[in-house]
Amino acid sequence: MLVGVFRQNFREDFTIEKSFACAVIWHIEPLPLQKISDSVMKVFISGSISKKSLTENELAYMEQIVEGKNTILIGDAYGVDKAVQQILVENNYQQVMVYFSGETVRNNLGNWQTKQIPNPENLTGRSRYQLKDKAMADDCDSGIMFWDGKSKGTQHNMDYMNKLDKYHLVVTSTGLGVGNMHKINNMIIL
Repeated sequence: MLVGVFRQNFREDFTIEKSFACAVIWHIEPLPLQKISDSVMKVFISGSISKKSLTENELAYMEQIVEGKNTILIGDAYGVDKAVQQILVENNYQQVMVYFSGETVRNNLGNWQTKQIPNPENLTGRSRYQLKDKAMADDCDSGIMFWDGKSKGTQHNMDYMNKLDKYHLVVTSTGLGVGNMHKINNMIIL
């Protein structure tokens, strides 16, 4: 639910809506991602477990990340994590680190390097998986979240990236997103 919404047209091809919690852009085609740095970045990729594949719009953002030869930090969950891993395998992409917080990795389709996140309190369920998500957010330079608009885990990742004051892009299958040109609430707008 958006609270305190205002709407402003910036260009003919997109409109921004903003609430105190987030900003979103509706646009027809993905706009180019603006590099935050000239060096290779560590990009945290996150998303909803309910999403089993990426849309053409979402694939266009993945293509830009891969073309930039960025190091991808990805979890081992089903849903977006596994879908992104499949795309990376199909593209023979090797700059990947898979984070996991259990005893074994659930998904590592490319046999990439892994990083096991300690769980000293023996947390279970969402709390355990948030350990790896927080570690990826801590380790990354920027992030991209493929969100179904409902996932509490992805929402938690967006909130934590805001807390860390790190740039991140939020893209949904309906084409809304938050990107990286003008900062609003620690998210950046394309």
